[in-house]
Amino acid sequence: MAEHVHISTNHFSMIFKKEAGINFSDFLTETRMKAAEELLRTEELKTYEVAERVGYGNPQYFSVIFKKHTGKTPSEFKNSR
Repeated sequence: MAEHVHISTNHFSMIFKKEAGINFSDFLTETRMKAAEELLRTEELKTYEVAERVGYGNPQYFSVIFKKHTGKTPSEFKNSR
């Protein structure tokens, strides 16, 4: 993002935190997890497909982050809908 707006990553992070009240990486994770929850609720996708669609190349890492965020694995979340 910083490169896109032609500023340093440190400057971008500082501005984003000041304006949004959250650091960019936390915002990005939150956004990705909300999208993943929606996909798991509404689509018949495998975990690796959801991971790819929300920007994670490693499905195992996605599952760890998803569980940390929701308290459930993607499979548990999907089965509880």
